[in-house]
Parts: sequence; C-alpha cells; structure tokens
Amino acid sequence: MLLKRLIHILVISFALLMGFDSQAQRQKAPPTDAEIDAAPEEDRFDAGNGLMELKQYYQSLRMWKSLLKKYPDNPNFNYKAGVCQLEVISGRKNSINYLIKTVGKTAKNYDPTDFSEDKVPIDALFYLGRAYHLDAQFDKAIETFNELKSKLNPKHVLYNDIDKNIQWANNAKTMVAN
Repeated sequence: MLLKRLIHILVISFALLMGFDSQAQRQKAPPTDAEIDAAPEEDRFDAGNGLMELKQYYQSLRMWKSLLKKYPDNPNFNYKAGVCQLEVISGRKNSINYLIKTVGKTAKNYDPTDFSEDKVPIDALFYLGRAYHLDAQFDKAIETFNELKSKLNPKHVLYNDIDKNIQWANNAKTMVAN
C-alpha cells in the first residue's frame, strides 16, 4: 500500500511538472469537465486522491463530482467530495450534502486508496460536525461531535479537538442569540 501510494504521488507530481511550459513558465490549463468525465474511473479516483494530498481541493472536488455522477450514493466518494467542498471557501454549505451520505458507514479498516472502498473513516463525523458549525447549525454540530466522541478511543488524534469544537459551537450559539 505504501509503495502504491509513493508511485501514485510520483506519477501525479510528474504529471504536474510536465504541465508547465518551460519557455513561458505558464501552467497548462486544467482539464475541462468533459475531459475529466472521459477519463477512466480509476484514473479520476487516483487523481482525486493525489490532488487531495497536494491540498488542491477544488481540482480534487472536480474528480469526485465526476465519479458521483455515476456513483451518487458511494460513501467514499461522497466523503472525499465533502472534505474537498469544506476546504474550498465558496460553497462550504454544500459539504453537508455529501457528508450526510456517509453517516453510519464508517469502518476501522478504511482504505483511502481502494477504488472499490464503500466505507469511510470515522473522521467523516468530524468533518460533518465542522460543516454543520459553518452552516450555523450549532445544535447539529454539537450532536455530531458528541456522537463522534462516544465512538473514539481517547488516544485518537481527533479526540482532544472534539471538546474544543463543542465549546466553539456553544460559544457561537450564544453569540448568535445575543
């Protein structure tokens, strides 16, 4: 799996480097939606993962949206689209539409590099809580964070962030009410 990921990153990096015009130092235009839709599904999947790793969330979101045209209920694709949408400043509210489709579909042995993966990591609840908070749905955010806390081991990397997010949601509720 590590070797596959390393190869994947190298291929994406090489592709991005080849996209530069050495004469004019210009970046090649990103592919059109039609070009993305015409690419093989697994290539779109790999590109989406690679772009997420590079924090190119807008371009990655385009890959996930393309895959969701054919697989609208795939929890993994919805999770990744939701995370990307949350990281893109405009349209953050739309992330809820993706992330809500991941509820109840978590798995401890989640494999983010497997095209056929139909589960999501427990982190999906964290992102859903953030999305609710950013949409001013503070009670739902608190409920989601509490659900996540009940499912996590105290040693999990997100565990300590949950209480902070609950406090922030409570503070936001108070501020909006005043």
